[in-house]
Amino acid sequence: MIADRSEVFSFGKNVEIYDFIVDKPNDTSLKYNVRYLSSNDSFNIDRSEFLEKIFVEIPTRPFSDDESYFLSRSQGDYEILLIGGIDPLRMSRFLRANKPILNRVAKIAVVRNSSPPRRARLLNCGFDEVIDTVKTPLPEARARIIAVMNRNLSIRAVERSVQEEIDAMAHICTPANLTPREFDLMRILSRNLGQTISVNAMCREIDPRDPASFKRSLKVNISNLRKKLRPGYRIEADFQNSYRLFQLSAQITTVEA
Repeated sequence: MIADRSEVFSFGKNVEIYDFIVDKPNDTSLKYNVRYLSSNDSFNIDRSEFLEKIFVEIPTRPFSDDESYFLSRSQGDYEILLIGGIDPLRMSRFLRANKPILNRVAKIAVVRNSSPPRRARLLNCGFDEVIDTVKTPLPEARARIIAVMNRNLSIRAVERSVQEEIDAMAHICTPANLTPREFDLMRILSRNLGQTISVNAMCREIDPRDPASFKRSLKVNISNLRKKLRPGYRIEADFQNSYRLFQLSAQITTVEA
């Protein structure tokens, strides 16, 4: 208990008014680049207040079925698209219509008092997560959003890795013309250009759960792959049950040396 006015004055000097603001920005607020489309329904304000406690900043626009400008990256990139509403069919239809431009964006539906079937419908239509403002505590909502973003980062890393491998093998063949199995084989052979790789090693890498199954079709895949090589490249087999992809010009230079 504060005894007199001098102590009140001293207390006031040491404590900022900011410390008494209940809704001050929280250090746990997420700093992702977000865009929010919200339906103008009776729960609009409730959803906005909920999201303001999760994100540092939320550019918002009314949800319209023909909205496209707000989704564009011409005004800057963003990582998360939030869509708030009470009509899962409309939200899902909108998501499907704009799927091409939302390929690399995390898509999160924000609802209120939703049933499990409705949440499942939203997830099946392409949303990465569904947050219910009544049934999801704030710490859980933050954790689930972070998990979605981490998952997206992992997917992007894999996509970049695959694209790098496609670029690396493009001078050897046309990757788009390869079947999935041929692509896997070419990825291994091109990564080890000029080196001998055993059949067992290739089968274990391509199908670790059942390498023997792929081994039975390996010769057919290699034969088809040979026909798709660009001029100047060849795949040869040796008597030790191995294969090697090499460039003919490099082979000739080695022999002459």
